[in-house]
Amino acid sequence: MADCTVLCRGNSALAAEFATLHRFRGALGRFLAQSASAQSLAGHPCVFDPPCAFDVFHNAQGEMSPGRAMPKPFVIRADAVGDDLALTVRLFGHGVA
Repeated sequence: MADCTVLCRGNSALAAEFATLHRFRGALGRFLAQSASAQSLAGHPCVFDPPCAFDVFHNAQGEMSPGRAMPKPFVIRADAVGDDLALTVRLFGHGVA
């Protein structure tokens, strides 16, 4: 497991807004897409070795049981730290490898 945290000064009020997590997740996906393989962007397995981060964190990685996709190897959180906003991506499983 590994945490990556960014501190946004003076934005603690955003921690209480659910939309903050959606915007952060979207920004992360757009950033990872910039270095993704064309196959991964099309929803197919990445041809890079190791696979690009977009493939690992965005595309389906198989099923746990029929119709139940494997969970993504990360969670995100937004916390107020005094007057600041802390945005954290917690990586686990093959997201850390």
